[in-house]
Amino acid sequence: MGNISSYISSEKVFTIYKRRIDTDAYDTEPTQTWSNIAKSSALGQFKHEMYAYALGKYVYDQNTKAIYLYYGSTRLIRVSIVNNQVVVESKYDLAEFLESAEVLSPGRAPLLRTSFEKTWFRNYARLNVDTVGWVKNE
Repeated sequence: MGNISSYISSEKVFTIYKRRIDTDAYDTEPTQTWSNIAKSSALGQFKHEMYAYALGKYVYDQNTKAIYLYYGSTRLIRVSIVNNQVVVESKYDLAEFLESAEVLSPGRAPLLRTSFEKTWFRNYARLNVDTVGWVKNE
């Protein structure tokens, strides 16, 4: 008989999924997949994706309702734009995410923090214990 462990992968990867406004469904394929990286790197790379989503870069367009960072099947962070605010929700890693520096994933460039801060107010406001938001500069 075969070894059962050969059929089960214990490797967990970080993935980013986006949700669409028109269908309210997740895209079937992740927009990014990262394996063999530290959680701190994944959080920094997801910060870049948050900036890109808020600025409408890459695959994030007017039809993107929210983006999510998953570790295996566990959702770590959700980012959405609600009432002219970029809203970040996390029960696990909010403080670590907020303190992380923006990191580029392979194939992504340039850094977007400066552009983000020109469009969205530089400092976030705490909405509740698990949620923060940035308002638009007008």
